Amino acid sequence: MVDSASTLISSVIAALALLILWIQHRKTELRKDDVLRWASNAIESLQKLYVATTIKDEIIPDAIISEIIIKSMFETSVLIEQGRLFFRNQIIDNFGAEKPRAYQGYRPQILDHLVAAHQIACTWKTANSADQDCMRVILEQRIRLFVSSMQQEVGRQRTASADTARGGKGIHLPDLISEARAKSAAKTKREWI
Repeated sequence: MVDSASTLISSVIAALALLILWIQHRKTELRKDDVLRWASNAIESLQKLYVATTIKDEIIPDAIISEIIIKSMFETSVLIEQGRLFFRNQIIDNFGAEKPRAYQGYRPQILDHLVAAHQIACTWKTANSADQDCMRVILEQRIRLFVSSMQQEVGRQRTASADTARGGKGIHLPDLISEARAKSAAKTKREWI
């Protein structure tokens, strides 16, 4: 009886050890940490470009906005090339067969979001205001698609706390200001009583 129980326990421990090794191998194989770092850098670059193209000139001087947009040209170009290390082109037919291996076939959609941002950064300064308005919409859409795709790729399936998993109500600054004024007025009234 003792021998069969110890055999069972040993088997369970061995199976768990194999499962842990497989999970570690899979995580290493997918390079999730590297992809997460790359995605974080991409989100930072995309968001800076978006804010720079949407903010009003009187808040931030034109020279700083131009500097951010120029920097985005370089960052997005580098991020596209780095992304090729994680996401290979899809080879369906002979498209690009004459190119080096990493460039043969069709670029993955995840990189297309960065390519769009790169093209926006490169053409922003010479675009007319109507085109710039369209570019802002495109950029916002591409950021959301990129973040959603990367959340699927490297995001956690669940949170560590139920509080952080709870859905929000949405934030509208004028409502928060009104609420804060009402609380401040109520506090001031209590202090005088």
